[in-house]
Amino acid sequence: FRDLPFEEFEFRGYLAKRRVVYYGWQYRYDDRVLHPAGDVPDFLLPVRERAAAFAGLAPEDLPHAMVTEYRPGTPIGWHRDKAVFGDVIGVSLLSPCVFRLRRRVEAGRWERWSFVAEPRSAYVLRGPARVPRGFLAALCRRGAPRAGRCFSRVRSSVRCVRARER
Repeated sequence: FRDLPFEEFEFRGYLAKRRVVYYGWQYRYDDRVLHPAGDVPDFLLPVRERAAAFAGLAPEDLPHAMVTEYRPGTPIGWHRDKAVFGDVIGVSLLSPCVFRLRRRVEAGRWERWSFVAEPRSAYVLRGPARVPRGFLAALCRRGAPRAGRCFSRVRSSVRCVRARER
């Protein structure tokens, strides 16, 4: 991972403590649009194949990959991945972290769940977890540096745009 071309994650002018590398597609917060990124590299293809099999998908259904480096103590607040992405498959690497989910059940009341994402574990977010009133996720990193890979389906309208670009 040390040789990857990581860049600081920028969110609306703010530089987060995590660093990222995008492949396939990159969502930019400045214009809120997906932009083509470099091809998914060969070393990620076996991981994408396993992530796709885990999620019951074909590897080609996952044209977007993001590799993220989290330094010790890097928090990620409550968030939902952008709607341009469909299913989100995450793979945890290097060190464990607490993965928290919450869902609003009524005004001021939340259902909450958490689990430890161990290294080499994976998760899939789809269906109700990916809709506007679905779950919000947050990660809590402790101690050791951590890395994760995230593969995403891209909504069909975006795939059509990419096909027209070729």
